[in-house]
Amino acid sequence: GYESVVAHAKASSSSRLARIQQVREQERLWARFQAREFRAAVKDHHVELTNQLHQGWLKARALKQQELERDYSGAVVGVGRAQRDAAAMGNATAKKQRARELAIEKFDADLSALERHETALAKEFERLDETEAAYFVAADRRVTARALADKTR
Repeated sequence: GYESVVAHAKASSSSRLARIQQVREQERLWARFQAREFRAAVKDHHVELTNQLHQGWLKARALKQQELERDYSGAVVGVGRAQRDAAAMGNATAKKQRARELAIEKFDADLSALERHETALAKEFERLDETEAAYFVAADRRVTARALADKTR
């Protein structure tokens, strides 16, 4: 009689402990999964923003190049005039060509600066993700502890 009751109590107690441990492990895995999903969503968002920024720069460069080509072709139109006008226009054309080359060089320098900025931004986002990982772990522990406390009441 009494021994079987004690044995039954021990068995149910150990299975209850095992179940509590199993639930804790599941909650821990779920929290890790959620944190990983959050970090992936943040990283995807950063990639999307960087891509939008890059596309904007490419579009601005194309527009600037069209404008410069329009100016250049406008300067070339008058070359068929008298010799004096042709010589004067030749000087203007050379100046415009040089201005166009300088504008393209400046734009390329700006674009490379943007790419360096994007790289630095990506490194900063990674650093922030790493520094905030501890917060997510602590928040997960706090949520798990509260949930366990609520279950044991």
